[in-house]
Amino acid sequence: MAILKKSIILNQERLNKKFKFLPNLIIKEVKKSVLFVGKKVERDAKISIQTGSRSGKISRRGKSSFVDPSTGRSLAKKRGGALATKLHQASAPGEVPKSDSGDLAKGIFSELELKGLGSKIGTNIEHGTHLEFGTKKMLPRPWLMPAFENNKKDIVKAITGAFRKGIKKGTVRFGKIGGV
Repeated sequence: MAILKKSIILNQERLNKKFKFLPNLIIKEVKKSVLFVGKKVERDAKISIQTGSRSGKISRRGKSSFVDPSTGRSLAKKRGGALATKLHQASAPGEVPKSDSGDLAKGIFSELELKGLGSKIGTNIEHGTHLEFGTKKMLPRPWLMPAFENNKKDIVKAITGAFRKGIKKGTVRFGKIGGV
């Protein structure tokens, strides 16, 4: 019995030495994975803002020109056109906001957190926060949470896969562990 206990202790020491760097391998893989899924959420948020139909209020914006009221296209002072501005159909409350100037989509970013294993996804455009959460005068038109929710399964799958990949790399790198 004493020999068996001694053997287990030796294998435990060997195991500790071999897997000393395993957490670093796992962390490296998880960080790559988190960066990848963060970029995917960013991309999906941008696409949802730039595409899709809207059912909100139609308004006129931009510089004055002659436009066809039915299509919103500019007319070169053609008969039947009304002196107006560019037509824009806004999103209704609860819908993803529709891109008008493109500033929100351009301002969306994703990056790894400096500490920990997280990814920061957001915008540096102030009205992006107003659209996501709403204001006293405007109901929310969320664009980030729907992109996150649509990618939830992929995020879990990617992080789980990263753990497995890190452990596999560690096993390959450090070889078979005797007695375990």
